[in-house]
Amino acid sequence: MSLHFVIDGYNIINHPQFTRTTRSAKDSKCTLLGLLKIKKLMLKNKVTVVFDGFSNFSPDTDGTNITLIYSHDESADEVIKRMVERAKNPKNIIVVSDDKEIRLTSRLNHARVMKVEEFLVPRKARTTKNGEPRDLELTSSQSRAINDELKRLWLK
Repeated sequence: MSLHFVIDGYNIINHPQFTRTTRSAKDSKCTLLGLLKIKKLMLKNKVTVVFDGFSNFSPDTDGTNITLIYSHDESADEVIKRMVERAKNPKNIIVVSDDKEIRLTSRLNHARVMKVEEFLVPRKARTTKNGEPRDLELTSSQSRAINDELKRLWLK
């Protein structure tokens, strides 16, 4: 059984764990596609990367199982939710996004979800040889979320 990864493109590109070696959106997309091509789990699985808006960027995805979709006049979030809702077998879909609404809609439709950091950082890098969680430093997005929550609770 092959899986279908539906990826929120800008969620990955804008995530602090994504190594940005270039500044342009086009180069970031090329880097993302390169990452997807070398990830072993992508070899037998279908991958759809959804981006907001329009683009004339058309990288070489021939010979791969990677499809790029641009949402045009609607949000990428809406496109992803609709893909999951209309899927014949949503149990074979893994949605990669940090967006809460996408994750909830996906779960309600019996698709699996994965946070961007889980997708970018291999499980081995997150655990010790014993399988226990490794002491990893907080990412900038995690630090920001914690600070925002503390401000909300304490600075009323």
